[in-house]
Amino acid sequence: SEGTHVAKVRVERDVANPAEGTATVTVTVPNQPPIAVATISKDGTNYADSIAVTQGISTHIYLSASGSSDPDGWTDSVNGVSSGGKCEWNSDLNQGPPTFERTINNPASPSACNIDLGNLTFNDAPGAYTYQALRITDKPGAVSNIDTVTVNVVCQCTSGACCDGCNYRPNTYVCGYSVWNSCNGSCQKKRDVYKCTGSSTACPTTDQGDDYENCGSGTACSGGSCSSANYCATNLCRDGGIWHHNCDKQCDGSNNCTVWADTTCSDHCDPVTSGVQDCDETAIDCGGFCGACNIPPSVVNLSVDSPNSTDYCGITTYPPVRVHWQFDDTGDTQSAFQIKVLQGGVEVIDTGKEFSVISREYVFQNSGEQLSWNTAYTWKVKVWDSLDVESGWVFGPAFSTSHAYPDPDFTLSSPNPSVDEVVSFNPDNSQPYGGAAITNYQWTITQGSGSFVDSTTSVSRYPSIKFSTRANKVELRVTDSSGYACYKEKDVDVQLPLPEWREIAPTSFLEKFLANISMGFSQIFDFF
Repeated sequence: SEGTHVAKVRVERDVANPAEGTATVTVTVPNQPPIAVATISKDGTNYADSIAVTQGISTHIYLSASGSSDPDGWTDSVNGVSSGGKCEWNSDLNQGPPTFERTINNPASPSACNIDLGNLTFNDAPGAYTYQALRITDKPGAVSNIDTVTVNVVCQCTSGACCDGCNYRPNTYVCGYSVWNSCNGSCQKKRDVYKCTGSSTACPTTDQGDDYENCGSGTACSGGSCSSANYCATNLCRDGGIWHHNCDKQCDGSNNCTVWADTTCSDHCDPVTSGVQDCDETAIDCGGFCGACNIPPSVVNLSVDSPNSTDYCGITTYPPVRVHWQFDDTGDTQSAFQIKVLQGGVEVIDTGKEFSVISREYVFQNSGEQLSWNTAYTWKVKVWDSLDVESGWVFGPAFSTSHAYPDPDFTLSSPNPSVDEVVSFNPDNSQPYGGAAITNYQWTITQGSGSFVDSTTSVSRYPSIKFSTRANKVELRVTDSSGYACYKEKDVDVQLPLPEWREIAPTSFLEKFLANISMGFSQIFDFF
């Protein structure tokens, strides 16, 4: 065993005169490195060498070192880990050569090295990914093996109308239609649009908008069917600036209500007061004043912008949802629009009639029009043309709001550092929302020059930077467990070092002073 031992030797030539001798022996057992054993868990209770996660889905991750050991004894005061040793984790799970971002110094036991990584999202292609995770160093500096953990990334789905072979299709994906069941005006038949939910493989049969099809030349729509026996009755007809009423027409090949139901309109005009003509099939010929109809406008190509950092960063009290549409009326322009938003079928926002010729989008941000986080909504819009004729209400794609984007912030260990002074950065003032956690930190020197030191990098949570220029800017970009990212930039003004002072004797002054004294004595002697 290790330590100092005394050995005694007795030699007997005869019993009466034995000879004895002793020797001191010091036995030293060499220090043995620790043994690192890393395991991984999704619940903090059941640990194994590997776990399975679903691609693109946020998953809580825990790492354990409880199975690790030190042959010399974990708590051995000379060669152990608990006093003077450390555990190091590749906590950002980068592949390739590991970078150890998390260190636990003087761990009392292997389980004291266990850590919680929070929620992580694995967007890798399906497959097994092995990460070098844990390294242990004992008090004398002996380094263990680097043990690994494995993450098996699996698909969200494999088949179904709302599965692309691996992932759920987004809630904007059209997966089916109802039967043609109604009309859009007189010249288009209409059916319901079905869209995926973004979290299931089945195509739901709930109405998520409308799909249209032109009836075609010589026909009109009734009850979801196009028939040549039906006419489209318009309210206004115009010819040379003169308006006429109640002109029966059919749809033409361009989906316009322009083909006369009877032979010619000019054969059936009845002059009335103020030059306005009333067209019917019994009136006398008045010279043909009936012309093209003013078709009501349509609303097409409705859409909702996905959450994005441009719109959402810096706004935490409401989701700034942005919707779009297109005004469709050949030869005419939009004069106004109106939007209504519903929650569970109940109207929660009504913009009223907004007069706008050019706007084709709207952001719900005005007081009284702000939406709520984590809520599902439907919306509809209608428009008016230049003659104040309105379209019908048209539903856009339903949408759900999630939670606010993270609000990044950080502090500096020294607000006015000197050149080559090490500055530590702390991002703990950053704020996630909606139960999300900040999972990634990215630091960028956007102006000036500096370098990351003390084994930190641009993706360390607490980096250290040494600046070599005076005017610098540093940007922090944080990403939460939902994949939402925002950034914040701050100035770092570095102070130049103070000049060094050295005292210099005023020799030139002394020379002049002594010369003046000498001249004065000379004049005194000459005087006498």
